[in-house]
Amino acid sequence: MRELTQSLSIAAPAEVVLDAFFDADALASWWQARRSLCMPRMLGCYAIEWDTPGSRDDLLGPLSGVFHGTIVDWIPGREALVADAYWLPEIGDPIGPMNFEIRCVTGASGTALSLRQSSQSGSDDNPRWTRYCEILERSLPAALGELKRYLEDLHAPAPE
Repeated sequence: MRELTQSLSIAAPAEVVLDAFFDADALASWWQARRSLCMPRMLGCYAIEWDTPGSRDDLLGPLSGVFHGTIVDWIPGREALVADAYWLPEIGDPIGPMNFEIRCVTGASGTALSLRQSSQSGSDDNPRWTRYCEILERSLPAALGELKRYLEDLHAPAPE
């Protein structure tokens, strides 16, 4: 089973960090989501659409499409697990199923955010999955950097 993991520290409360993965305005701002429908609750839907004109891969085609799944684990302010998730590219077959885990742990200087995206039941044994992972490995750190800037700007202490 192939998995991608990323983590970083964000100077914002854990519940605010987790909420940024579910709020349509936040997702549009830091992840450049065109639109989203994410219901932070057990069995809620998690769907995000991106429109990235001009961004294209030789194997996957245009890097636009929808990521969707079902929330199967939800602990408010702490974690969420989206299972049976698929990437539906603009053209070509879906990629998945996979899991997408978000964990937030409160620390002395803010929140430790951990993300993990992993294949389910042998879905990672094809070139499209491998290429999807390669693209995600390059693009996710930049998106998380945007998340950090977005949240830390919102929660920066007011000047005295």
